[in-house]
Amino acid sequence: MDGLRAWSARTGGSSSAAELCPFRARYGVDCLGCGGTRAFVETAHGHVAEGFRRNPIGAVSGLIIWAAVLAALAALATDRTRPLLAWLVVALPLLTVTVAARALLWWRALPPGLVGP
Repeated sequence: MDGLRAWSARTGGSSSAAELCPFRARYGVDCLGCGGTRAFVETAHGHVAEGFRRNPIGAVSGLIIWAAVLAALAALATDRTRPLLAWLVVALPLLTVTVAARALLWWRALPPGLVGP
């Protein structure tokens, strides 16, 4: 966050979401990824519910990273790759379904006529 504040101070502006997200700046509504970084950080710090409230894609990404760490530790402890393979089999479809569901719900929530020719 300090880097963002420093960048904002150098450019002479504030760090509002509209300035950081071109979609939000143009259309006035959040894009599919808005809040994803904050959701990832919240989840990484153990605040899972807050992470999902901000953006499910970022929250699931945070959970997947925690699961990867645990799978790697289990693989090291057992000297087998099975925990990492199990993580991969669960993580990839979970992230794919999360992105697809979030995209569908986001698209349906857009105001009519927002994005057009």
